[in-house]
Amino acid sequence: MGKKGRGRSTLAAALIALACPAVSAVARDCDERYFAADDYANAKPLRRPSAKFAQALADAQDGTASAQRAVAVSYETGYLVSRCESKAYRWYEKAAAGGDATARTWIERRQALSALSRGDECVGEHCSGHAENRVAMLYADAARSGHFFAPITINGHTVRGLVDTGASSLAMSAETAKAFGITAAGAKAGQASTANGTISTQNLVVPLVDIAGIKLRDVEVSIGVSGETLIGMSVLRRLNVGMTPGTLSLSKR
Repeated sequence: MGKKGRGRSTLAAALIALACPAVSAVARDCDERYFAADDYANAKPLRRPSAKFAQALADAQDGTASAQRAVAVSYETGYLVSRCESKAYRWYEKAAAGGDATARTWIERRQALSALSRGDECVGEHCSGHAENRVAMLYADAARSGHFFAPITINGHTVRGLVDTGASSLAMSAETAKAFGITAAGAKAGQASTANGTISTQNLVVPLVDIAGIKLRDVEVSIGVSGETLIGMSVLRRLNVGMTPGTLSLSKR
């Protein structure tokens, strides 16, 4: 690698450390496994890269900016290869340097999130502080159809929740409620509409909930919904919610 290439790699490493400090500390330990194009759950690792990923990687190594971005997307989303944030950033940086406009936009967005993370604000699942007026910046999970996720902490236990404006409350399964230490004592019977029809729920108020570092008191919770824990309107209506392409901001009203 020439001096110019080493300079770009050094810059990428520095930017990763700013934007994703927890990831940069383990960058060298990313587990590289390969998967077929239809193995969306990454359940069956392949012995060698698929032909599609191998070709994209070869073109990327030859300096084709669009291929470099394609490889970056694969590492970012876990498509064809196991997820690795540091490798995704490196290939986005190479693609941006090669003139790829989409990659440049990705780099600029991550730098902006990095600047936010140095203040009272926080970024994605690194939002673990306790400032009452915190601004939480979430970014879309490309592997999950652009959905936004945020960490939910109750009684010291944390799970990842899906931001869902179609849910009326903070909705979770009985198993998740148990992990949170929430008991159904005093809960009121209710119903919720799901894709599989109407289900019975138990509704109650939880004294303190932490959503991406933002603390909310007396939050309505619905127990009985299977699958993802949903961050619904009992939370969102108490927050200022802003959106730009690929990012969602949450702050206390």
